[in-house]
Order: sequence, then structure tokens, then C-alpha cells
Amino acid sequence: MKHYYYFFAVLVLCIMSARTFAQNPFYPKCKVNNGKVSLNFRDGHKFDVDCVIRWNDLNYYLDYLQDHPKQEVTFAISDMSRWNHKNRNLPLNYFSQSTNILVNIVLIGGPELISIGGNSFEDCYALKSIYIPKSVYVIGGNAFKGCRFSSITLPKNVTRINSCAFINNPNLVKVVFEGHPTFEDNTPFNNTNPDLTIYVKKKYLSEYKEKYPFLHFEKL
Repeated sequence: MKHYYYFFAVLVLCIMSARTFAQNPFYPKCKVNNGKVSLNFRDGHKFDVDCVIRWNDLNYYLDYLQDHPKQEVTFAISDMSRWNHKNRNLPLNYFSQSTNILVNIVLIGGPELISIGGNSFEDCYALKSIYIPKSVYVIGGNAFKGCRFSSITLPKNVTRINSCAFINNPNLVKVVFEGHPTFEDNTPFNNTNPDLTIYVKKKYLSEYKEKYPFLHFEKL
């Protein structure tokens, strides 16, 4: 029954996609193709996902995955609520600690999704990759602490990275800054892979190298 529910949810999403795409600059165009949902964002990013899950239904979907395990899944999350101290820990964190399924997430932006809240993905070992939309301005403290993904791109609207945002990720070797974010302090990338390279725009390269000589920066 849950399987049909999610398939129906995808169809409804696709029917609404054209209108929502015009109203919300962060919303992707959506279509079903060969059993996958193709998402085409305005910034040029394209993804084929297994399904699109509304934020309020995420727990149900994770329960479904535990009952129908796969090695790896890719899904998008829409209608995100604003992160705060009451909902800072995603259900994905608990799911991550009780299953070996690898997860690729596409976050669909909107008026509520303006930050990745503090501790939101802390110790989420299942997280293999994540797409952060341009509606996000801040990466909260400890947001990705202890994760295991190897690379991440921060969109151009991100202006601030808070304390320990990516700390204790031994696999992190590549970070791309599409914009010009500042660091709250010197800790966002502590205890990451020693080969970590952060790619920034040429006009900011010397500034970052001067401010953070303990990190390795290259031209984007």
C-alpha cells in the first residue's frame, strides 16, 4: 500500500510541477521517465531520483525502506519546514544508525528552506551525497558533523558556514564554493581528510588562502 502511495505522490507532484516551477524559482521541472523521477533545476543541476517525498512523510518513507531494504537509494525531499531547535535532528539520522542503506538526497528549495540547521545531519553515516538548493543561506553548526560523504557543493547564496559544520568527516576530499561564504570561526573543516581541497572562484582565492592558511584552496 505504501508503495502505491508514493507512486501516486510522485504523479501529483509532476502534475503540479509546471505551475509551481513558475511560482517558485527554486522548484525543479519534474517528469517521470523509465521508473525514475527526473528533476531539472534552473541552476542546471539535473537528477534522476526514485521518488519525491514531502517533508511530513519522510518518516513513513524511511520505515518503508527498512521493510524493503536496498543497497542505495536516491530521493528528493520537498515542502521542507524551517529548521530550528525543535526539529534540528532529521529522522534520517536515526535511520542511518539502524541500517546500512546508502542515501543520496536532493533538497528542493523553498521559502522555508533558508538554512541547514545545526546538527541536522550529525553522524548521518548513510548520507552518500546531498544537493543543497540556492534558497539556503547558512550552514549551521555541526550540520554535517561526522558524515561520510566525499564531496559537497555549497550554492552561491550560502554566505556563512558555522562552527564545526563539516567536522569529523574522514572522507571529505572536495568542497566547492559557488559563492563567497564566510566562516564563523576556524573549525568548520576540522578533522576532515588531509587531502581536502576547497574550490573557490578565482577572485576570492587569495583572500581565502590568507584567512585560512591551514586549509588547501584551489581555483574553481
